[in-house]
Amino acid sequence: MDKKDRTIAYANIKGFMPEENSTTPTVPGLIIVGEQEGEPRVESIRKAFYSQRENQNVVSFAVERNSGHSIDNSNTLVRAFFSAVLKKRLGNNELIDLIENEVILANYENQETYSFANYPYNKEKAVCLIDEDYKNIWLDFIR
Repeated sequence: MDKKDRTIAYANIKGFMPEENSTTPTVPGLIIVGEQEGEPRVESIRKAFYSQRENQNVVSFAVERNSGHSIDNSNTLVRAFFSAVLKKRLGNNELIDLIENEVILANYENQETYSFANYPYNKEKAVCLIDEDYKNIWLDFIR
């Protein structure tokens, strides 16, 4: 996202997602891929997510279970994501930067969540969860 000063956040729902080569921080993002899209596609999108996290971008990631390349039930997660980001990013008629040490981090594989300071795993592969409400909706979505 090259319009960080005018874009609150983005959601990529099962669309193409290139790996990020820039070290310039982006706006907060949510990347969703469908479980039934096939392992090569899921891994491709996961690598794009990791490339964003390597640059310390605030990005959330989810694989929608029992779903292919369609919107399906993504609406619930996308709405929760945007609601959480709006609370943190929009204030006094200005966009406030949201940085990774201000969010909850999750290990996708074991679904454990921690504060940024207490995260014991590789932070470059951690899913960013904006707040407690979003964390709970995200956990419900991926299970």
